[in-house]
Amino acid sequence: YTVTQADVEAGRFTNTATVNAEDPDGQPVADSDDETVFGPVAGPSLALVKSAGAATYGAVGGTVNYSYLVTNNGNVTLYGPFTVTDDRIASVDCSSAPSTLAPGASFTCTGVYTVTQSDLDAGSVVNTAVASGRDGSGGVVESNTDSVTITAVQVSTIGLAKSASPRTYGSVGDQIAYSFTVTNTGNVTLYNVRLSDPLAPVVGGPLPTLAPGESDSTTFSAVYTVTQADIDAGSIVNIATASADNLFGPPVSATDAETVISSASPEGEGEGEGEGEGEGEPGPSGGCDGIDWGNPGTIITLLIALLILILSFILAGGDIRLGKG
Repeated sequence: YTVTQADVEAGRFTNTATVNAEDPDGQPVADSDDETVFGPVAGPSLALVKSAGAATYGAVGGTVNYSYLVTNNGNVTLYGPFTVTDDRIASVDCSSAPSTLAPGASFTCTGVYTVTQSDLDAGSVVNTAVASGRDGSGGVVESNTDSVTITAVQVSTIGLAKSASPRTYGSVGDQIAYSFTVTNTGNVTLYNVRLSDPLAPVVGGPLPTLAPGESDSTTFSAVYTVTQADIDAGSIVNIATASADNLFGPPVSATDAETVISSASPEGEGEGEGEGEGEGEPGPSGGCDGIDWGNPGTIITLLIALLILILSFILAGGDIRLGKG
C-alpha cells in the first residue's frame, strides 16, 4: 500500500482484509481482520524567506522592493487566508497566495518601502516579517521571522558663503559687517552647526540641526573694525569656517574667504597733483605753473633748451655773468 497525503493528514490509516471459503458442507464461511497503521504526527509548518531588491539606498523618497517566499515545509496541507506582516510596511501584497497550500508548495508576496530622512540618518533599514496561514482544524500556523538589512549611502557635507558690507573701507575705525550662509549640501541631518572667524568675532549659533538642502543666513554675523595696519595693507582678507557634527562619522567643515579693498590713497598720493588740476589751486612749487617737475623727461628737455639758449647767446657775442638776480 502506498501512503497518500490524506493518510498523513489523518495521522493513520486502517486496512481490513477478508477471507472467504466454503466448509465441507459447501456453506460459505468468511472472516476479516483489520490493522491500523499510525503515521507521523501532523506537523503544520510555514517557512518564510525575505529578500530586498536593493542593497543600499541614498535618497529620501526612494523605494525598496521586498519579496517574501512562503513555503509549506510541514507534512499537512495548510489553508488560507495567507498573510505576511512586516514591521516596516503597512500592507504586504499576498494576492497570489492560493486557498490551499500542499506540503512543499510555495507562493510569493511583495511589499514596497519608502525611505525617510531618519533612515538616512540612521545608516540602515532593518525590517522583520512573519507569514501565517491555518491548519485543517482552523488553527493559526505562523512561520519563522526573517529580517533583511539594507545600508544607507550617507553623504555628510556642509557649504559656507561669506559676504561683506561695505566692500571697501577708507579710514581707521570704519566697520565692516559680515554675513554668513551655511547650507547642508549632503543627504544626512547635521547637528551642532557652528561658525568661527579668526579676524572678526562671530555672533550667533550654534544651530541645533540643519536638514539636507536647508540653508541658514540669519543666525551668524560678525563686525570688524578697520585698523591702521589694514589701511597700510590695502586690503582685508579673512577666512571663516563652518563646522557640524553627524550621527555616523567625524565632523564636517567648509571655509570661505572674503576680501575687502581699501579705498584710501597711499601716503602722499594725489596731494598737489589732484588739487592743482581743474580747481585753480597752485601746483607743485618751482615757480612755473603747469610744469611736471617729477617727470625726468621734462627736466632733460628743459636743460637741453637752456643749453641751446646759452650757446646762441655766446655765439651772438653776448656776455653772461652769474650773480644775484
